[in-house]
Amino acid sequence: AEINGTEYVCSKVLKGRQCSAESLQDTKKAARLLAKMHNAAKGFTKEEAAKLSQSLNTQSAENEAPYVKCEAGQLTELFCHRARELMRFKKAALKGKGLFDYEYAAVADKFCEAAIDACEALSTSKYDEISLNYIKTGIICHKEYSHHNVIFLSEKEGGIVNFDKSSIDLPILDTLNLIKRHMKKNVWSAAAATEILNEYIKER
Repeated sequence: AEINGTEYVCSKVLKGRQCSAESLQDTKKAARLLAKMHNAAKGFTKEEAAKLSQSLNTQSAENEAPYVKCEAGQLTELFCHRARELMRFKKAALKGKGLFDYEYAAVADKFCEAAIDACEALSTSKYDEISLNYIKTGIICHKEYSHHNVIFLSEKEGGIVNFDKSSIDLPILDTLNLIKRHMKKNVWSAAAATEILNEYIKER
């Protein structure tokens, strides 16, 4: 709807309780729900998304190509960009005279090396090949899949909200985000992370 020149989108609000980041049981249920979403999203390619967008938007120009967000394959460049930023910050810190400059410069090498290692690991992995496969076969990733976007309608049913930043990308990124959020609240328990991942795998 458009009101005073501004467009608004209205949607029904799910009635239920928010998933608890502290609760392992809640997070395991959220993992199963995520797997179901990924299963349902198989085949959602850029071409299929464009067809759907055109069918819904009757006011678009006939030859206007709809925008379909696809971020698969972009991690390597993002990691390398972040590595360059860390090295630039290190140079700035070495020239600085503040307390933060000294403290940052003291540990900068460790994190710069870790960033470079991450770039090299991605560059020599099958990441690009896997990304191209998902672009070809199609998938939807939430991209902000965390506890505050999971609503439990009952003990057995749940819903996912806020797909504003969703895109075609690797589904493992959603899974890792969920696990990371839970681990932050639970002293980085590797055992809990394994349980959550296994629940996801069961549904996939």
